[in-house]
Amino acid sequence: MKTINLFLIFLLTTLLVNGTTITIVHVNDTHSHLDAHGEKDHELNGKEGGIAKAATIINGLRATEPNVLLLHAGDLFQGDPMFNKFFGVPELQMMKQLGFDAMAVGNHEFDLGPEVLYDALSAGFANGSFPVLSANLDMSAFPSLQNFVQPSVIKNVGGVQVGIFGMTVPDNPTNIPFPVVVKNNIVNIAQQVVNDLRNNGAQVVICLSHLGINNDSVMIAGTSGIDIVIGGHDHLIFDTPRGINNLIGNNVPVFQAGAHYKNIGEVHFSFTNNNVSILDSRIIPVDASVVPDPAVKSVVEQLKVGVINQFGDIYNHILSKTNHDISKTPDRNHHWKDTPIGNLITDAFKNKYHTKIAITPLGLISEKLYDGKITEADVFRAVSYGFDPPTAKGFRMATFDVTGMELLKAMEFGLSQVGVSEDFFLQYSGMKFEFDPHQPVGQRVIVSSVRIGHKMLSLTRVYSVSVNSGVAGLIPLAGVNATNIVIRPEFEFDVVCNYISRSRNISYHSEGRIRELHCHPLRLTKEEVVPENLESENVYPNPFNERINFRINSKTEKHVSIVLYNQLGEQVYSVSKEIIPEGESMIEINTGSLKSGIYYYRIIKGTRVVTGRVVCVH
Repeated sequence: MKTINLFLIFLLTTLLVNGTTITIVHVNDTHSHLDAHGEKDHELNGKEGGIAKAATIINGLRATEPNVLLLHAGDLFQGDPMFNKFFGVPELQMMKQLGFDAMAVGNHEFDLGPEVLYDALSAGFANGSFPVLSANLDMSAFPSLQNFVQPSVIKNVGGVQVGIFGMTVPDNPTNIPFPVVVKNNIVNIAQQVVNDLRNNGAQVVICLSHLGINNDSVMIAGTSGIDIVIGGHDHLIFDTPRGINNLIGNNVPVFQAGAHYKNIGEVHFSFTNNNVSILDSRIIPVDASVVPDPAVKSVVEQLKVGVINQFGDIYNHILSKTNHDISKTPDRNHHWKDTPIGNLITDAFKNKYHTKIAITPLGLISEKLYDGKITEADVFRAVSYGFDPPTAKGFRMATFDVTGMELLKAMEFGLSQVGVSEDFFLQYSGMKFEFDPHQPVGQRVIVSSVRIGHKMLSLTRVYSVSVNSGVAGLIPLAGVNATNIVIRPEFEFDVVCNYISRSRNISYHSEGRIRELHCHPLRLTKEEVVPENLESENVYPNPFNERINFRINSKTEKHVSIVLYNQLGEQVYSVSKEIIPEGESMIEINTGSLKSGIYYYRIIKGTRVVTGRVVCVH
């Protein structure tokens, strides 16, 4: 008995001194990349990523590391033909089998509306679920989604009560959360959920964030009580954590592991005497050296058969080859900012429609093309955004006309977030120009440098432009007046495939189409302070029939204008300069006999512009 008591005293003393070690294993932005991809072997099998290889690493860590907590920081929708066929359901099921402890809701989870997200969660979790988290979603107008999505969860990990809460990036114009509202007062919401977790016994608080590093910085700086942030949205890889000081001066580490199951993040931390200490962290490559888990690989191969039945044998249909990666990212240390794949895609557009100019934003290019043979599946992943219900393909093509003055507006819009986000950074074919990122927004293009073909830009001349239909739909949101907008029957995927297939070998590099006067990296480095209690708008019902209500909050009396556009960018309704008082107001508009379809609204309130999408159904 004395020996047992001495052993218990020794064990308790050891635990008090050394604390509890917990291992976080994390991924983010997997975008339905269930199959291995990247550079290929001689059988056209990808060497990198894929959930079968990821499963091998995850299972190995579970077997060898203490107290594993497996987390996904959001965005499993969109990006791969697997999604266009199965809508994320198989990935949810395999994540459940791998033992994921929680997943954040990403912005792309709403690309096809909350109904599709609800249906995917219903099917994927038919036989059990894991927590899906977001604290800044207002689901009151779509309450069924609350059956699966919750703000936070507390898990007992090795005897430690670990609170985990999710956050979703707000104000993203390319998806359709309506009638769900993604709240943008992230600081207040985060602090409230942290307080709730602490009051309910959480000893450690982890934010599972799909905000991006800029918003993470704002959230952390305005709050206290968050110990660790496992992040996503940016597709960045943090070899070492980004440390950000919180409201009371404590350093909070932020971790990201990149995208597409190409890396697994691992973090060890200890909890001792109510203190959290990061012991170490690493990024584990999911590369050719990793043997895929046989059972998971078998499931993936079965899923590929379904994709082939839908789209043809896109995995083995070789279009061309390249002897280098055709990258999505410009050289951050060079003043040329056109990207190899941006040049390729816009050249494909221009070649197809013989327009003067072709344009696409980096945010609608999902990934690069890899060194070696190029298959249709590679192109699908590169231009994977959008969804056409009859065919399950992505965006169709579109053409329109703009004057030089309106083109300049579009160019300035594309440069408005340099240093903050690359999503709206435009790529071009048929033109060259210089810009200065240190000038105020709206004054960054060096107008005298713009060349259309070999001629100077004329502000009064009309230029023909080719884009994908996603860009065509966003034209009014950029404040650009385009004419003769035509949605073409061809798909972006097919146009790019056909262009690539014309050459046995294809090579693309940066060419100086876009030149920066002062080299400024296109990455998330600029810390912007977002004020608390931002004004917010809610639009309902959505879908609508004849009437739409705009609930508008304002801190002062303001003039408000509301403009509604169709998918061709044509104005179909407007309310001009209606005065609203301080507080909450309701503006109802009767849209009459609008046809069923997607429409875009633009609310101008003082100097602030809010945009979004609504759906008309008859």
